[in-house]
Amino acid sequence: MEKEKVTYFHSKKWGLSMNANRKRILISVSMALLVLSITFVMHLPSLPYLKKFGIDFSKGKIVSEVDTLGWMGDGYAFATMEFQENGALVTKMQKAKHWHTLPLSNNLQTFIYQPYDSTLPIPEITNGYYYFYDRHSESETVYDDKDLLNRHSFNFTLAIYDVDCNTLYTLEYNT
Repeated sequence: MEKEKVTYFHSKKWGLSMNANRKRILISVSMALLVLSITFVMHLPSLPYLKKFGIDFSKGKIVSEVDTLGWMGDGYAFATMEFQENGALVTKMQKAKHWHTLPLSNNLQTFIYQPYDSTLPIPEITNGYYYFYDRHSESETVYDDKDLLNRHSFNFTLAIYDVDCNTLYTLEYNT
C-alpha cells in the first residue's frame, strides 16, 4: 500500500508552508493590536507634565493641544483642559504647597501677556490658581520665577486654573 502524499501543509496559492501562514497571521494580528493600543492611548489625557503638578487631572477633557517641541526639545507644548466640576480640584490646589492664588507674579504676567510670547492663547484670568516649575539649569529655586526674565533661554512648566470656567491651561516651554 502506497502512502498518500500529504499536501495540506503547503499552500499552492501562496507557495508558503503552514508555518509561514501562521507567522503572517500572527504579524497581522500584532499590528492590529498595536494600532488599537496607540489609538486608545492617544485619547487619554496623557500630557507627560501633568504629573508634575501634584494633582490628579485625569477627569479632565483635553479640548485643545498644540505641541511645537522639535526633536531637540525647543518649542512649547500647550493644552487646554475642561472639567465638569471644580470643587475637589480647588480644595486640592488650596492645600497643595506649590499652587498659588492668582494674580500671576509680575514675571509670569509679562511672559504670558506681553512681548515674550503673544501666541499663547491664555486669557487673562482673575479667579484661579497657578503652578510654576523652573526647569532651567541655572535655577536656584525651582518653584520661584524671580530669575525667569534674566536669562537667555526659558525652560519651565506652568499651569493656570480658571475657577470660573473650570478650565486648566498647561504650558511646557523650552528654548
